Amino acid sequence: MATEGIEAEALRPHLFGPLEREFDLGRLTADAFFRAVEGAAGIRRLPDDFWIPAWRDIFTPVPSALSALGRLQRDVTPVLISNTNVLHWSGVLAVVPELPRLVPHRALSFEIGAAKPDPSHFEAALALAGARAEDALYADDRPELVAAARNLGIDGFVVADPDDLAGELEQRGFLTPETPKSFGSGASPLFGKGLEEFRAGRFFEAHEEWELLWKGSSGDDRIFLQGLIQLAAARVHIGRGNSAPAARLLALAKEKLDRFAGDQAGIRISALFPS
Repeated sequence: MATEGIEAEALRPHLFGPLEREFDLGRLTADAFFRAVEGAAGIRRLPDDFWIPAWRDIFTPVPSALSALGRLQRDVTPVLISNTNVLHWSGVLAVVPELPRLVPHRALSFEIGAAKPDPSHFEAALALAGARAEDALYADDRPELVAAARNLGIDGFVVADPDDLAGELEQRGFLTPETPKSFGSGASPLFGKGLEEFRAGRFFEAHEEWELLWKGSSGDDRIFLQGLIQLAAARVHIGRGNSAPAARLLALAKEKLDRFAGDQAGIRISALFPS
């Protein structure tokens, strides 16, 4: 962060220290926090259009973690317990607007006036969940905060990588089974016609039907359809005795379709590539 001739290193010790903690505890407004930092750093007043985006707009969603929150068992009451301030919280909501739905209970330091590892912060979260310490589970990327929770009798684990959250929760039985992928293309007449042609051995016609559908698809649908198209094209080449392009297309199709285990849109994936 550098602007108006101010380097990040000149501000860092004043931004991330006692003043930030006062802000996180709700004892300073955003304006008072920024003025205090400027005073401590001995710099002139900086405009809000510098301070606010630089402090607020720093967050990026983690899809795997959000997906895990959406799969919590019905009897699990999630509570977000965070050392944060009003601007950081608004920055989180700007990029994850669905968070209040996924985690309806929140113990935010700036709202309750306590910050981890203060036991009262954990106790506030337990009260929101209506849970005893021995019935709760706490996750954090900071080992010392997990240790603080354990000192209160709360089980906990360290999230070294946000993508690991789902696995840890699944091991403890907190998540519902993952819903198999469903494909919007499976309901399309074009998909059904292509499948009919493929099963009848009319591979070129199947290729044509699926390609029409593939052109307007996206995400998993697009990958799934492309794999089927390449498989149908490989079968066409096999029928014509073109072994080299057939082998290449079969490898490409298998690479894509192997991502989709079990039955997908009425197709048993494992049966497409007999060993």
